[in-house]
Amino acid sequence: MFYLKNFFKIIKDNLLSGILLSLISLIIVIYMGNIDLFKNKIIGLYPEYLKGPYFYALLSATENHSRIKRKMLLLPGVNKVSIIGKNEVKNQTLEILDNLSMGQEEEFNFEYRGMEIALDRDVNARGQELIRGYLKRLAGESNITLGKVYPPSISKKLKENLDIFNKYGGMAIGLCLFLVWLLAFFSLKQKVKKVSFIIEQYQRKRGVEIKIILSGVALFYIIGCLISYPLPTTQWYLVAGVGAVFFAIMALLSGRPSWES
Repeated sequence: MFYLKNFFKIIKDNLLSGILLSLISLIIVIYMGNIDLFKNKIIGLYPEYLKGPYFYALLSATENHSRIKRKMLLLPGVNKVSIIGKNEVKNQTLEILDNLSMGQEEEFNFEYRGMEIALDRDVNARGQELIRGYLKRLAGESNITLGKVYPPSISKKLKENLDIFNKYGGMAIGLCLFLVWLLAFFSLKQKVKKVSFIIEQYQRKRGVEIKIILSGVALFYIIGCLISYPLPTTQWYLVAGVGAVFFAIMALLSGRPSWES
């Protein structure tokens, strides 16, 4: 408690570096423990990246579309299923008929609903046909018309950038956080060194510098663990690794204090 009290006293006198070190310590624990969760949240901002090949289906309006959608979503390789309402199908059909000058509205039956089926990015051609065949059997061949399979709707450049981020982005963000933590650590370390020198000289204590910094960082490390505990995505081996890195850096860089005025 003595060392923790001195840690917060130093922070009070050095707000910027102190708060930065404390917050970044907390953030690193939570982030590294759930690195895949945060990475997927960022990638999720680009739904077109997660969406692979897709195709449309035209079904009779009498079909149980909710049941078909539910069963399709249970199928491996199916990423998303969207139901297109009867009115939207009618409007799109009328637009096509108008462009092609093919008859009047009353000549056509619009009792249909559409369905867009988006597949996972890694589904190959055979997998696509198996999924389409399952949909046909589910709805009945006489009650469904399938459109062609379209390639993923994402630009090549964006896909390449997101591929790189998916592979290296999570660790790159973690590395940046550690660099900020080191800057805050070195900034606060000089203040801790002065306080430690005085304590060691007048209270006959040893290793004061590392104990002060360690007590403060350990507090926020524990808080980070408590926040991460309810999250099912937490990878505890990474959390333990963060703790080991914190301790190693502080042990190596917190030497015997020598205060120069």
